[in-house]
Amino acid sequence: LGAEQMSRSGDSDAASALQRVTGLTVVGGKYVYVRGLGERYSASLLNGSTLPSPEPERRVVPLDLFPTSLLESVTIQKTFSPDRPAEFGGGVVALQTRSVPEEFMARLSVSSGYTHGATFQQGAIGHRGPLDWLTFGRGSRNLPASVQSASDGSPLEETDMFSSRGYTAEELEALGEDMSNHWGIEQGTAMPDMGLAATIGNGIGEDDGLRFGYLASLLWNNGWDRDVFQRQYFLVGAEDQLELAHSYTFESLVQESRLGGALALSAEFGENHSVQSTTLLNRSSDLTTRIYSGMNRDVGSDIRVTRIRWVERQLFFQHLTGSHTLPQASDIIVDWRYAYSNASRHEPDRREFRVDLEPDTDDWYLSDRPEGNSIFYSDLDDDNHDTGVDLTVPFRLPWTTAEGSFFKFGSS
Repeated sequence: LGAEQMSRSGDSDAASALQRVTGLTVVGGKYVYVRGLGERYSASLLNGSTLPSPEPERRVVPLDLFPTSLLESVTIQKTFSPDRPAEFGGGVVALQTRSVPEEFMARLSVSSGYTHGATFQQGAIGHRGPLDWLTFGRGSRNLPASVQSASDGSPLEETDMFSSRGYTAEELEALGEDMSNHWGIEQGTAMPDMGLAATIGNGIGEDDGLRFGYLASLLWNNGWDRDVFQRQYFLVGAEDQLELAHSYTFESLVQESRLGGALALSAEFGENHSVQSTTLLNRSSDLTTRIYSGMNRDVGSDIRVTRIRWVERQLFFQHLTGSHTLPQASDIIVDWRYAYSNASRHEPDRREFRVDLEPDTDDWYLSDRPEGNSIFYSDLDDDNHDTGVDLTVPFRLPWTTAEGSFFKFGSS
């Protein structure tokens, strides 16, 4: 898939562009399944280098992190070849960023969208930080310094006469009081989707001499999604008949934001040597407020469970590459590359709490069940270094006059 084709189709990211490729299935709007195999059998490459995943339970990179405005092409390879990583299983998704233009170019685009059933609809929404719309919501949800320090030194459990670790009941209560009080739910409105993208680049110098080039891109978009559905749970009761156990109505409101940028710099020294640097930073965030309520057979009344969840992901990629034609043998080409990438995922201050309806009343009470109320923090960081050197040696078959055949070998 080339940049022009993705642009004509209106695809916003690599995952949506790949939905039309034969033999591929995009699951959850992010993960590619090749020939029905799970995403664990697929590998993702960016400019020929491997990438870490910001998802703790998946080894493949979610492809919705890559806006099409930053990509030159997306190539799917379903059959192994020696120039691909040895961990090849089901397929390779090779992403290529845009190259430096030959002459000056600038582009600015603004977009907006309407989603039926979501845009301008009301929904419950939890705590929002001032920079959520820019994907930087972690600061307003960080673990308090006192709790962070205490949990680093000892498990947050009550001490007893048989152990010296842990904290007294008074100390634990003080730590609990230091936690932020972000429990409120308010009504929010899903606004129209908004997007902004800007690109500028130029090539400077002589075509056969010293030449420099640059390409800078920046994009941001913000969108909303709203779901309302019902779910019923059954069990086998008397005389092997199905009986209704639980019946819930689910409502969720999701604010999705994305921020990304890329900078490509290149230098060409005549026709024999070139060096290029590519820096890419992509961020995405989701603020999800989900409430489900309805009849629960175990307690004999209605319950209501609320979840407020913030997740932010980041992928940083720094790539250096060079191509050199040896002066002693003008047909032999040495290509090298080095890439450093970091994938991170932060899920701070996820809150889930439950209230139960008191039978024969209209009063709701906070549940005292252990699984009913929780605050959850999660952090992931994955660093990846990737290097490679390729040597290309052309040759001519002795029994033909055909040219253009070559050996290519190297290491990664």
